[in-house]
Amino acid sequence: MKFGRYYVYLHIGKVYNIMLKIRKNITFKITLIKVIALPIAIILVISGLFIEGKAQSKEDSLINILAQVSNNAQKINILYDLCKILRKESLEEAVIYFQDLVEVSKEIEDIDKKAEIYLLGEEIYRLKGDYEKAYYYDLEALKLKDEIKDVKLKATIYNTTGIDLYRLKKLELALTYFNKAKDIYIKTKDTKKLGDIYNNIALIYDSQNDHKKAKKYYLRSVGIFKEINNKDGEAEVLNNIAGIYYKEKNFDKTLEIVNKSLKIRREIGEQRPLAYTLLNIGALYFALQKYDKAIQYGQESIEIAEQIGILPMVKYASKNISEAYAKINDFENAYKYHIKYSTANDSIFNKEMAESINKLQTQYETKEKEQQIEMQKLEIQRITIFWIASLAIIVLILVLIIILVRQNKQKTAINQLLEQKNNELNTLVATKDKFFALISHDLKNPLLAFGNIIEQLDIHFEYINHDEIHSYIKDLSISSKQINNLLANLLQWAAVQNNRIVCQPQKVNLHTVVNQNIKLLKNNSDIKHIAVYNLIPEDCTALLDVKLIHVIIRNLLSNAIKYNKENGAVTFAVQQHAEHIELSIEDTGIGMEQADIPKLFRIDVDTKTIGSSAEKGTGLGLILVKEMLDKCKATINVESQKEVGSKFIIFLPYN
Repeated sequence: MKFGRYYVYLHIGKVYNIMLKIRKNITFKITLIKVIALPIAIILVISGLFIEGKAQSKEDSLINILAQVSNNAQKINILYDLCKILRKESLEEAVIYFQDLVEVSKEIEDIDKKAEIYLLGEEIYRLKGDYEKAYYYDLEALKLKDEIKDVKLKATIYNTTGIDLYRLKKLELALTYFNKAKDIYIKTKDTKKLGDIYNNIALIYDSQNDHKKAKKYYLRSVGIFKEINNKDGEAEVLNNIAGIYYKEKNFDKTLEIVNKSLKIRREIGEQRPLAYTLLNIGALYFALQKYDKAIQYGQESIEIAEQIGILPMVKYASKNISEAYAKINDFENAYKYHIKYSTANDSIFNKEMAESINKLQTQYETKEKEQQIEMQKLEIQRITIFWIASLAIIVLILVLIIILVRQNKQKTAINQLLEQKNNELNTLVATKDKFFALISHDLKNPLLAFGNIIEQLDIHFEYINHDEIHSYIKDLSISSKQINNLLANLLQWAAVQNNRIVCQPQKVNLHTVVNQNIKLLKNNSDIKHIAVYNLIPEDCTALLDVKLIHVIIRNLLSNAIKYNKENGAVTFAVQQHAEHIELSIEDTGIGMEQADIPKLFRIDVDTKTIGSSAEKGTGLGLILVKEMLDKCKATINVESQKEVGSKFIIFLPYN
C-alpha cells in the first residue's frame, strides 16, 4: 500500500497452482469476451476518429506549429510546452518529445533555461517510475547550480534531487538536499514551496519510522496548505499522515483521514494523485478485510493508472486486487490480476524490454513526423466539416426555437380568445336567463293581478260598491304602471344590449332633471309618505345624454322609494370637483349587507334575495343604470348600512 511517496507491500497468497487448474475455463471466457468486444471496439474507434476530428487539442496545435517552424529557439519553446502538457496526459509521448528537446537544446546558452529543461526531464521520468533516469537529470541540473541566477530555481533543483534520492532509498542524502531547499524557501518567503518541503522532510522521518518528527513536519505542511487554500497540497499531506496511522495499525483513523484526502482529490480532478489515493484506500480496505471495497477502489486506481501510463501503480494495485479475489475464493479473477501484476513488474524492471519500447517509440515518432503535413490537411478538413455541421445544427435549433415560440404565442392567443368567448357566452347565457326570468315571473305576476281584478269586477260588478270599485281601479293602476315600467326597462335594456343606444352628450341641468323625475314618481312616494328632497343647485349642469340621465335618475329614485321605510326620506345632492361632479341619491331605507353590494350590478345574480323589503324588484333597473353610465363614461359607487339606508353616488364628467 502506498501513502504519499512510499509503498507498503502486502503479501500475495500462494494461489498459483489453483490458478493453473482453472486456466482452461478462463481461456474460453476470454475468447468469448473478445468476440463480444470486437464490434464494440470497432464502433468506439470510429466514434473516436470522428470526435478527434471535431476539435483540435492544445498539444495537436503545438505539434502542427512544430512541423512548420525552423528557428531553433522557437522549437525549444514549443517542445518544452508540449512536454509539460503531455506529462499529465501521455508519459510515453512526453518521453519522445523530451528526447527531441534535449537534442535541439544542446547548444543553448541560457543556463536557467537549460536547468529548467533538465528539471522537466527529471519530472517526466520520475512520473514514469524510472528514478535512476530522473536522478541523472538532477545531477545534470546540479552541475549548473553555481551559474544559475534564479535562486528559487536552485531551490527547486535541491528539492527534486532530494525526492529522487528518497525514491532510491538514500534517505540521509535526500534530507540534506531538502534542508538546503528549505533554507532558500524561508529566505524568499515562498510559502507554497515551504509547505512542499516540510512534507518531503516528513517523508524522510516517516520512512525512518520516526513518527514524532514526521507528524511535526506533516502538521506544519498541512497548516501552510490550509492557510493558502492549496487543496492539492493539503490532500497529499493528509494521505501521508494517514500512512503513519496505518503503520500504527489505527485503521479507523487512517480511513477517516484518507477519505478526506479522496474527497479533495475528486474535487480537484487531477488524475495521478487521485489514482494514488484510490490505491491507498483499496489497500486499507484489504487490511480491514473488506475485500469487495478493496477490489472496487483498486480497479478504479488501475483504470486511471493505465490511462496516464503509471506502471508502478498498475503493478501494486493489481497485486492487491489479486490477493483480495483470492481471499474471497474467486481464483479466476485472482489469476487474471496476478498476470497483470507480473506484466507490469516485468515492464518496469526489464531493461531490454524498455530499450525495445524506446526503439518502437522512435520509429513511431519518425513516421508520425513524415505524415504531419498530410495529417494537418486532413485535420483542417475535419475541423471545417465539424464547424459546418455545427453551424447547420445551430441554425436548425434556432429555426425550431422560432417555430416553437410562434406556436406557443399562437396557442396563448387562441386560449385567450377562447377564454374571452367563453366569458361572453356566459354573459349571454346569464342575459338570456335573466330575460326569461323577467318574462316568466316579473311580467307574469302583474298581468295575473290585472286579469284577476278584471275578472272580479266582471263577476261581482252588481254587488260591488263605489269604494270597492275605486280600490280595484287603484290596484289596476298600480299593476299597469308596474307593467309599463318593466316593459320600458326591457326595451331600454334590449337597446343597450344591441348597441342601438348611442350617448349624445349635451349641456343638461341636473336640478331640472331630478325635479321632473320626482314629479313623475310622486304618487309612488306619497303612498309611503316618503319625502323627496332636491338639494342640487339650480344652476348645476353637466354634459350628458338627456334620455339616458332621465332613465338613470328614474330607476335610482324608484328603487330608493321601493326599498324605503314608511315616512322615510330620499335626498338628491351634488359635490362639484375640478374634473367631475358627484351626484348622490341617499335614502333612509332598509339598507343591505356589505357582501350584497357587488351583486347589484351583475346580470348573473338573483337580486331578489337582497334586502328584507316586501317590495321585490327584478334587479334589471340597476343593471340598466350601470350599462347606461358606462355609455356616458360615468361610474357609480354604493354605500349602505343595514336598517340605516343606502347611498348611490354617480361620478359624472364635466366633459
